[in-house]
Amino acid sequence: MNNHNEDFTLKIKPNPSEVVSIKISLDTLANLEMIAQNQNLSVKSLIKFYIGKNLREDISQEFSEKLFNSTLKALSKYISSESQREKIINEIKSELR
Repeated sequence: MNNHNEDFTLKIKPNPSEVVSIKISLDTLANLEMIAQNQNLSVKSLIKFYIGKNLREDISQEFSEKLFNSTLKALSKYISSESQREKIINEIKSELR
């Protein structure tokens, strides 16, 4: 039988980081402080969250665009009608929503 009490070691390796300074308007900072307080976060954590969330969305959008362009290029080899290719791409996009 397997021993369920085996020792496991979890190793977390932090990503290298760098300090970046930015100027934020006082109005924006006040809004960030309000939202951070409501979410029980520090302003720094909230800013990191916003950056991470929007960065993932932008990377996902970039990937989607590349995928659709590659799909359109592949379709062009087999389907000569541009309207037919666009119809297929639009159908794929609507299925993803």
